[in-house]
Amino acid sequence: MSGRGPDGRRLRHNLKQRRTFDQAVDFFDQPLPHEIVGRLGEIVAAAGLQPGQVVLDVGSGTGALIPLIEAYRPARIIACDLSPNMLARLAERHPRVERHLADVADLDLAPASLDAAFMNAMFSNVADKPAALRNLARMLRPGGRLIVSHPEGRDFIRKLQRHVDFRLDPLPDQAEWRVLLAPFPFEPVYFLDDPSQYIAVARRTAG
Repeated sequence: MSGRGPDGRRLRHNLKQRRTFDQAVDFFDQPLPHEIVGRLGEIVAAAGLQPGQVVLDVGSGTGALIPLIEAYRPARIIACDLSPNMLARLAERHPRVERHLADVADLDLAPASLDAAFMNAMFSNVADKPAALRNLARMLRPGGRLIVSHPEGRDFIRKLQRHVDFRLDPLPDQAEWRVLLAPFPFEPVYFLDDPSQYIAVARRTAG
């Protein structure tokens, strides 16, 4: 892949993230505060999961969402991350979870094979959001849910932008979220933008 053009920029962005998160795996593999776990529970509940469904956790890290997803008795949980070290730690903690080292824009799951896809605390990191949304629309079944979230809200991203060496985009407000979804077969169905919690849910339409 050439270092020039959009693909080259995405590759460089992803390599910076991979280095950062490979080095930070121990930091992220710590017990979470009780209030954060509670908010993550609200995020998972927003998907309306049913037993036997197939769930994708994008930017899974060491697997903070996995126990909360498992409580809904899915048939299959798939994790996707850019960091080999994060996925290795996730494998130690949750060996039954299927793991993919990939940018979600390139993830090659079967069409219409997912019931829900979570993008928790990582949507700002995505280099090519249209490509990611296009591929997620391909992989989600009609009626499937896309959940973009952050358990510490949009202001947290603004503060974090000053401390990382890769681009972090602000989380979209409600109008921007609708604009992002408009080219794809997604219908926004729920939006919460509180100071300490962000949840945006879209349903995959039949179109």
